[in-house]
Amino acid sequence: MTLPPPNAGILKRVARALLGGLIEPNDRVLLGLSGGKDSLTLLIHLVHLQKHFQIPFHFEAAHIKADFVGCGSAPHFLEWVREWGVVTHEIPVAIQGRLKPGKKLNCWWCSTQRRTELLEFARENGFTKVALGHHLDDMIETLLMNMAFKGQVSTMLPLMRYDHYQAVIIRPLAFVSVDQIVAYSRKEGFLQEALTCPFGQNSLRLKVRQAIRLLSQAAPGVKENLLRSTSNIQERYLYKEED
Repeated sequence: MTLPPPNAGILKRVARALLGGLIEPNDRVLLGLSGGKDSLTLLIHLVHLQKHFQIPFHFEAAHIKADFVGCGSAPHFLEWVREWGVVTHEIPVAIQGRLKPGKKLNCWWCSTQRRTELLEFARENGFTKVALGHHLDDMIETLLMNMAFKGQVSTMLPLMRYDHYQAVIIRPLAFVSVDQIVAYSRKEGFLQEALTCPFGQNSLRLKVRQAIRLLSQAAPGVKENLLRSTSNIQERYLYKEED
């Protein structure tokens, strides 16, 4: 498959995120490549940006090869990525095999294991950043889920530092909506090839997704406003629980 051309809107938003502090000169970035539409879209746009971006950076991709059939089982996308000139690593991980007796595989466990392995690989191989394919919708869905079901205002961050890892997590698709990604991957012909994890259809997340879609129909900019609200806290009008 020939490297698809970038989408102007997505390219602009990814560049905005990188210039907003996600990338520093000569960073070595490790992209977590699941093979889904999000990580493939991010990889394609990083390939194009790398050629002429005003901040020089190097990036490679890493695919976590899990021990269950699902996300990561399609045969084609790694061949595509290597044809596009991206150095790609495969890391076998017994995600299901690490479960304690009586525990079932779920999205949280799987994502935690994958992220940990990526951070470990980054540490061992001198990468300064680990890029993940989470987009705007992932971030605001997580925000509303944490508010509704955990009673806390928190979400995924475009840039996340850990105490125990030198590499920093970045999310260059933070300003890109899932609708933009779907439209782009369909237009360029890899939406049907992209992987969808059978364990990723969390019922609570799907309900929150539906609620956001309804809100978005009422007025433009709802998703962006939800994300912006996390940095625009009006403490005077917030309820404070008594100790």
